[in-house]
Amino acid sequence: GRPATPTFAHPARSAIPPWFTRFWRGFDVITLDAAGRVAEDARALYEDLLASGYGPHPRVSAPLDSVAAVRAVAASGWRTFVRSPTLEEADLFHYTSWIGNGPVLETFSVSFDYARDVSSGEGLLFQDQAWLQVHVGVTSSTTLDRVTLFSGTTPLRVWHPGAATFRVQEPLLVARNHELWLQVTTVDGREAVSGRLLAEDTRFMMAMCSDN
Repeated sequence: GRPATPTFAHPARSAIPPWFTRFWRGFDVITLDAAGRVAEDARALYEDLLASGYGPHPRVSAPLDSVAAVRAVAASGWRTFVRSPTLEEADLFHYTSWIGNGPVLETFSVSFDYARDVSSGEGLLFQDQAWLQVHVGVTSSTTLDRVTLFSGTTPLRVWHPGAATFRVQEPLLVARNHELWLQVTTVDGREAVSGRLLAEDTRFMMAMCSDN
């Protein structure tokens, strides 16, 4: 059959926390109801999982069981996006996913001495420390209010574009493991959330416990 990526549904109200389950990679950060309203918001849990090194791939889910539901969910603006060369290859690139209901994450990648344009959903290895160049590009139909680069739950950089387009190349020194991700907000309350970009010290990789 077709390749499948198990997705953790209703994580914020699940009786079994994600830390005690296995085999999932997709994670429903936003769950909509049939009227297109946000029924469950798991952004805080998503951040905690990133900070714990789990690397979930963000998803938006909704019950699309009627024409009315499809129309309502479409009108909400919330989408799951995958960076795939073609539609037919989308399932192979599920790990590149990001979610949003307005602003568009055109670029989120890093480069350093040994790699160029490592993107969200991917990762890089370094030893001791490394200088990265973080590449960010965002567009929006309305004014961008804030673009924040996080490591887990910790903000590392915050930009206030005050425009509909934002691009930057920012140096970043890493000296420990990081799960880097972006959050973008607009002045009218719309948002985009990226997947993670892993920067991992090889010393941790060689000594880590095998249960994660």
